[in-house]
Amino acid sequence: MDTTTPTDTLIRLPEVMALTGLSRTSIYRRVKDGMFPKSVSLSESNARSAPIAWSLAEVKAWIEERKNARTAAVA
Repeated sequence: MDTTTPTDTLIRLPEVMALTGLSRTSIYRRVKDGMFPKSVSLSESNARSAPIAWSLAEVKAWIEERKNARTAAVA
């Protein structure tokens, strides 16, 4: 039985870019600055090209935070 829910899903960089509208560079810069969710390593490798993904739930939460910040700034 599959107990995975959509919020447990890991998504790769192209999906993160599509959801957020941010470029690859902007995403990595925000991760480095602590302003975007950190990625999850998908392998034991430390190589620069090792596969990584992001938690869909964390990315969606980040998007909601941005939307709430916009609403708070207007109010």
